[in-house]
Amino acid sequence: MTERKWLGTGCLGFMFLMACNVAKPASQDQHEKSFYTSSEYTAFQAADEEKNSHAKIRLLDDFSIKYPDSTLVPQVYRDYYLTYFAMMNYRRTIEYADKFLALGDRIDPGDRLEALTDRAQAFFAGCGDAGSQTPEAYMSAKTAAVQGLQAVSQFPIPPDGLRVEGGSVLPVREHLEALFYAVVGIAESGLKGQIHDSCISKKIEIESIKLFSWQQVSDKRKYAELQEFQETKDLHFLPSARFEVVCELKGEPDLPAGDFLLWTVVDFFVAPVTQEYEEVEADQIGPSAGWDRLAEIHDLKPLPIYSLHPGETRRVVIKDFDLAKVLASFPVGSPDSLWPWFVRLKIHVQDRTGRQIGSAERIVHLSPDSVRKKTSRYQSPSGKAPKP
Repeated sequence: MTERKWLGTGCLGFMFLMACNVAKPASQDQHEKSFYTSSEYTAFQAADEEKNSHAKIRLLDDFSIKYPDSTLVPQVYRDYYLTYFAMMNYRRTIEYADKFLALGDRIDPGDRLEALTDRAQAFFAGCGDAGSQTPEAYMSAKTAAVQGLQAVSQFPIPPDGLRVEGGSVLPVREHLEALFYAVVGIAESGLKGQIHDSCISKKIEIESIKLFSWQQVSDKRKYAELQEFQETKDLHFLPSARFEVVCELKGEPDLPAGDFLLWTVVDFFVAPVTQEYEEVEADQIGPSAGWDRLAEIHDLKPLPIYSLHPGETRRVVIKDFDLAKVLASFPVGSPDSLWPWFVRLKIHVQDRTGRQIGSAERIVHLSPDSVRKKTSRYQSPSGKAPKP
């Protein structure tokens, strides 16, 4: 398997501490050779290269059903847990990391350490959820973390101290050990019937999330709050495709004073251009709805929050959001007639250990232009033309 650089949410918790890249030993000879048909590999390659997380999971599901005994199963499981991690679905991340690890000698030591690390990070990030607070979950987390410590101890360090993103292998090993020891501590507390302090997540309250942009009012430009986006005939957004997010953070009374990291995830509710979705309100979107992350918008935008104290309120501005490329990826007259009806901004705050200690979200409507509706044969679910 190819080497992976940590990227995205899994890396953010350690941005203060370590470079997000782990050197791997060269792959050992495998006990079995990979045999697969051209159609089988083509199906895997389509799933492996898919950028949309939800679409990628669907393709992986299709592959797993059609080729359950494929020699590509290790790569499929790896794609599963990496994708679920990016989607912050920590339960499924752990599920597929465990399936990957259960393959034993079919994976090399470097890939095994990667999977154990991602499993530990997923457990650490989701240990505040009820599903992670069962005796079975605690015991499996502890077992995997101990295996992680064993894997780290066997990790070779070259005599010259191989350079990794400006540092040596040794500090990376120390931080991986700290992660695995933290998981062992959480699991042992849970097995004793106590929820570890690291899993009590509500330490910072995100009191509001507002969107602001420069808007043309008469002959003047005005910096004002926006409530929704409206597509125009010339394929722009009103009041603007560019905007900033402003939120208020408040430290809870039991917040340990210190430095924190705020980051943002932007995803979209994509559906056909029909009257049915025109009439949907943000609060009517169910929790199981298909939200997609689009490569056309740059999210995450990590922002350090320095010296926040308990009881303190801090105004934070997250800049440089732009929906122009997103709009361009949904051309008028496209065969699928899809449209991003809502944009959801999820704000997360983590402490230096990677523990999430605050989160909130804001959903804003994106309304398509009348030209798009006409071109898309805008209809109600019954197939009848909409009322004028």
